[in-house]
Amino acid sequence: RDLKTLQVDLGTTLRLAQLVPTDRVLVSESGYSRRDDVVTALQAGVHAILVGEALVRSERPEDLINELRGKVPEELINELKGNNHGPG
Repeated sequence: RDLKTLQVDLGTTLRLAQLVPTDRVLVSESGYSRRDDVVTALQAGVHAILVGEALVRSERPEDLINELRGKVPEELINELKGNNHGPG
């Protein structure tokens, strides 16, 4: 999120992800409200996302969380678990 304009550009994370060393945890903050965006972030090497505004605005935040988490393809989750990125 651009703190001057409050505009969100998820592409910023995608552009910067390639500059982050693979032994670092990459967290993307702001702008997540759709499953497709979460999958795109994971494919770019993001390990965690921050979801705020979408949860506050949601009438059923628990459903939004399930949508964001539950629809990520199992093979992608297994692939990410198998790499050496992040703690653990």
